[in-house]
Amino acid sequence: MELISERPTILLLSLEELDFWDEMYSELVNAMAAKATIRRATKPLNAINYLTNNTPDAIIVTDPAIVEHESDLVSQKVVEYVRGGGTAVLATQFSNFVQWPDLDRWLRASWDLPWRAGNYTGVTVYLNSKGPARFLNQSGLPEEYEQKALFLMNVAKEAAVYHSTSRSWETESKQRSVVFAKIGYGWLGYIGDVNTEAASQAALLAMCGL
Repeated sequence: MELISERPTILLLSLEELDFWDEMYSELVNAMAAKATIRRATKPLNAINYLTNNTPDAIIVTDPAIVEHESDLVSQKVVEYVRGGGTAVLATQFSNFVQWPDLDRWLRASWDLPWRAGNYTGVTVYLNSKGPARFLNQSGLPEEYEQKALFLMNVAKEAAVYHSTSRSWETESKQRSVVFAKIGYGWLGYIGDVNTEAASQAALLAMCGL
């Protein structure tokens, strides 16, 4: 008899409860729901309690409330979860609404990362063939696509999934729009796309192991 494996659990951390989010990302949610159980936390206390008592397979941070000082305890829980082996992805409307100085501060203070907000622009982005091995094992990612995004600077080339130019690593501008970095025993992802490009959603699903 074939054993049926337990469905993975994805936590949507949506502390700002954006009114348009469900409609804008309905296709993404349906794609996730076909393969995983979805949980959502919209209040800091609920998020803290959930992460204290549960270990989801991945967390998608859908808005930038986590970078605010009022969410410090939630932020600490997410950092602990990732360093302990979990996967968290800053995606969907995180990059669209985050204040750049707040993002820079949070990345430095909470994650000890040199990443900083870069260009906010629409360009063609290119898959990094030398990027994260775990991520690139996923199939179906296009070699390039058009994307409007908040890029990150100071990201190591081995953590870049998509970057802003097809030129060689030695000369390119080091602007990364899709990032997947090893942090402790886990992974931190970032998808700067502010729209709903299919390739960005495919990248998000891949980061979540779906």
